Parts: sequence; structure tokens; C-alpha cells
Amino acid sequence: GNRIVARLRQKLYASVLQQESAFLDRQTTGDLLSRLTSDAQLVQGALTTQAVAGLRAVIMSLGAGGMLLYTSPLLALVSCA
Repeated sequence: GNRIVARLRQKLYASVLQQESAFLDRQTTGDLLSRLTSDAQLVQGALTTQAVAGLRAVIMSLGAGGMLLYTSPLLALVSCA
């Protein structure tokens, strides 16, 4: 997650630096940096949360399937078919 966010920040900063001077005149430096930093932190939080939730779902599914096979192999085969 951290490497993805670091690359995102680099691309965002490069994009800001390539903007026309009129855009930079309308926006204050503090506002731009604040928005970029907070957006990157939101992405990092979402990636971390989703990765943990996905891993938990995979482990729970494997555990449930294992318990189903252990309890009743025939029922497990019928439910998977």
C-alpha cells in the first residue's frame, strides 16, 4: 500500500508542477498540498482496509469450505455442484 501511495503522490506532484501558471495563481500552495496529501492518505486507508477485508474473506471462505468438507463431504460436493 505504501509504495502505491508513494507513486501516486509523485505523479500528483508532477502533474501539479506541469500546470499552467494561471492555475497556480488561482490556487494557494497550502490548499494544493493539503488536498494532495489528504487524498493520498484516503487512498492509502482505503487500500489497506480493502486488502485486509479481502484477505479475511478468503481465509473465512477456505475455513468454511474445510469445515463443510470435514463435517459432511457428500453435502459439500452437492453444495458445490
